[in-house]
Amino acid sequence: MLGLLILLVIIFALVIGLDYYNHYKDPRRIIDRIFPGPFRIPIVGNALIAACSREAFYRVYLNLSKSYDYKPFRLWFLKQPYVFISDYENTKKILSSNDLLDKAEDYRYFEPWLGQGLLTSKGDKWRRDRKIITPAFHFQILHRFFQIFYDNGEIFCEKLTAHDGGDVFDVFEYIEMLTLDNLCNAALKLDIQAQLNPFSALVCAIQNMGVVIYNRIFTLWLRYDAMFRLSSTARLQKKCLEIIHGNDVKIIRERKEEMKTKQPKLKTMEFDEKEKVAFLDLLLEMQDDVGYTDEDIREQLDTFMFAGHDTVTATLGFLIYSLAEHPDVQEKVYRELLDIYGESERCPNFSDLQDMKYTEQVIKETLRLYTVVTAVARRVEEDFELSEHQVVPKGVEIVLLLSALHRNPEIFPNPDIFDPDRFSPEVNQERDSFAFVPFSAGSRNCIGQKFAMHEMKITVYKIVKKFKLSISDKPEDKVRTRTGVVLSSTNGIRIKVQSRKKKTPSKLADQ
Repeated sequence: MLGLLILLVIIFALVIGLDYYNHYKDPRRIIDRIFPGPFRIPIVGNALIAACSREAFYRVYLNLSKSYDYKPFRLWFLKQPYVFISDYENTKKILSSNDLLDKAEDYRYFEPWLGQGLLTSKGDKWRRDRKIITPAFHFQILHRFFQIFYDNGEIFCEKLTAHDGGDVFDVFEYIEMLTLDNLCNAALKLDIQAQLNPFSALVCAIQNMGVVIYNRIFTLWLRYDAMFRLSSTARLQKKCLEIIHGNDVKIIRERKEEMKTKQPKLKTMEFDEKEKVAFLDLLLEMQDDVGYTDEDIREQLDTFMFAGHDTVTATLGFLIYSLAEHPDVQEKVYRELLDIYGESERCPNFSDLQDMKYTEQVIKETLRLYTVVTAVARRVEEDFELSEHQVVPKGVEIVLLLSALHRNPEIFPNPDIFDPDRFSPEVNQERDSFAFVPFSAGSRNCIGQKFAMHEMKITVYKIVKKFKLSISDKPEDKVRTRTGVVLSSTNGIRIKVQSRKKKTPSKLADQ
């Protein structure tokens, strides 16, 4: 027994010694002298900070940024060093740089689902794809989605009438199905009726893939491909992707047959007045000109679906909660809607959405306080100098902590207070544009941010015109933020709704 114990001690000492030797030989270790950070534990580095709940993990990063006075700091996750940024000067320098366009290594965990779509691709492929896809988000196309958002918003409100005047309930599952309907209609011209059939295989597969990706990034042993392949998470991923990709292939094949008889319209933008346009149709129309394969189209389609679903769902959830939590803000939004639309229930046009200025301030303040894409990361391919002449060596990954940036008190005084007036025109012009980047910024900013803003404005128009929103005083009904692929609430979005008008029988509430 003693001999075994001695052997284990020797093996442990050898492993620790080897780790110290490898760390000593690693040229990236210079960051330990350049940037402050917690003590690096042999082998695991600082990875144990992730050994906590998702709620606690979100607070860990916010508290770390605060403890280092929102200046750059470093962490080691196993053998990979990271430099974390939460000040706007360095954020601006990084996002404006053409030398830091490649996403960090962790984005590879998205590739089984998204392939080399716009989110994950690098270098010349990304530049080419961005140029190809940008016309699909032209104003002449985006405004054709307004009716989709409006019609699905009508179903959303009808579903909520089941809770009219009742107790608190979780509205998040309704929002999740609403945004999925919006995306499937807009991206695929496919009516899956998720709001009426929330437990379909496709809906569940999309939800589960978010869990798979989070677990791969933040569970130590799942980061290793060999161990991941043996796990139940790998089996879940395989099952989900069979459903998602199988659905994609079927839709692409069917739509290609339909489009053989249609005239291409993307180049001329000559659409019929009420003609519906889908993102998939536009990709297929460009296919021969740009040399896309069906697989290329599937990857871009899945990227659009992923990027547009979880982010908008989470933001709409926090937005609705914030309106319910702050009745004075909600009333100002309602008054603005009355000024624009009166008693009309018509579908908004572009001019209407432009006039929803205070509503936009509320959306932006929600994006600040609840930044759903909490961080973006870049891989440093050549030494990169930050604003204080601190050099980040090649091979290190830079993480922009957007959630911490948006709570930096030097930029946003009293950052924990919900105050839409932070985004009034007068205040906005005094603040650097890179101090608020919920959709990222620079060359790799979110190509669909206008799509998302239009979708959220129309949803706010539908729900606030129809209902008064409120929250419960019970502590268990307050939002409890947790990190993930996007920020979410552990206990959902719990609100109450009260119709602003006399109740009418609902056809959908019981479906």
